[in-house]
Amino acid sequence: AIHRTPEPEGLDCRDTPLRSSAVDEVEGLPRGGNQRVKIFINLLGHGMKGLYFYRWDPLLNGAEPMVNGMIEPDSYDTDRRLGLQKAIKALEPDLPFIARAQSLTPSVGIYFTRDQAMRSRPDNAGDFVGGGLTLLKATRGAYQLLSDIGYEAACIVHGTKDLGKYKAVVFPHVSDLTESEIDDIEAYVANGGSAIIDLPPQDPAAVARFTETFGIQASQSEKLRYLLYSGWSVRGTGEGLNLADNAFGGYCYNGRLLLEGEKAVLKFDDNGAPAALIPPQYEGRLLITGCQLFYTYHITMHKRTRQVVQSFLSDLIEPDIVLEGADEEFRPYLEARALEDKSSGQGLLFIMNRDPSKGYSLKVNVKGYKPVTVEAPSYDVVRVKLAGKE
Repeated sequence: AIHRTPEPEGLDCRDTPLRSSAVDEVEGLPRGGNQRVKIFINLLGHGMKGLYFYRWDPLLNGAEPMVNGMIEPDSYDTDRRLGLQKAIKALEPDLPFIARAQSLTPSVGIYFTRDQAMRSRPDNAGDFVGGGLTLLKATRGAYQLLSDIGYEAACIVHGTKDLGKYKAVVFPHVSDLTESEIDDIEAYVANGGSAIIDLPPQDPAAVARFTETFGIQASQSEKLRYLLYSGWSVRGTGEGLNLADNAFGGYCYNGRLLLEGEKAVLKFDDNGAPAALIPPQYEGRLLITGCQLFYTYHITMHKRTRQVVQSFLSDLIEPDIVLEGADEEFRPYLEARALEDKSSGQGLLFIMNRDPSKGYSLKVNVKGYKPVTVEAPSYDVVRVKLAGKE
């Protein structure tokens, strides 16, 4: 288990985003010392200050191990501890900087509150393998997609009062929101904020409340269930998102909502019904979809889904980190994080390459810093110092 602990000086790490793959096992690779090095550096790249490993000796039957005192701090020189010691040793020259630095200030928020999680109901819209996973996969997909297109993002966990802290906010799962939350979201966009809202095909009540508030319509919702995952192709309409008419725009998995309204920018391939709209009354600052962009990205990590979101956001917000030289087909293998010390104007860039077979020569532009060239070997982590622009 990984526990994040606040700094004594009031630093609250609870709102720090954590890419799920930072702690997930990489398929086909041993989760040993080298993997622990990657995990450790990934966490530092997110500005985290506390890291604890616990060892779990499970009982074969009976009560939960925790109840029986079977969980304890790992004090053995196991492979994972040796891997962490190796990582700490390698980072020694930069540890003073890491101690005083912070992550880049997030420019995009992901609306995913604690209250929403507590109110959420099990559903069967997203997953054949079990109910209640749509919320989890949609929010993970949102964070991973934003990371893959170069935006530093953070979860909005304390409700709509924090919307104004971000230039744009994405709403990957809007079931179980209150009427006041929906009104606040509309006010945020009407007053100059930008947003992407994925409407939930499985929740007609939520769809009705959002369509009424934002002045659009939805005709019907549909689900497919062939084996684990199934869905539809979506295509451009020539009306936006840098997609020509009928240009392939990615997929929509498991459930869809057929929309009605002005300025459709995506359509479903099989029937031509609108899959996403940019309502004119919000002057291009709102993308509202019926094709579950973020949930779908969690499943597919498809480059076209990335490009749809990137095209919308890039006209509104400058990306925080841009990687040139990456293979777009395998872009999710690469993760870039930067820490900065605003008092000195310096930064520290981490590039994590999870590709098990391919290295990259990258030109990296971090907002506010001079460009750097980075050699990112296969399945490795590199760090490079950044100098502020004069």
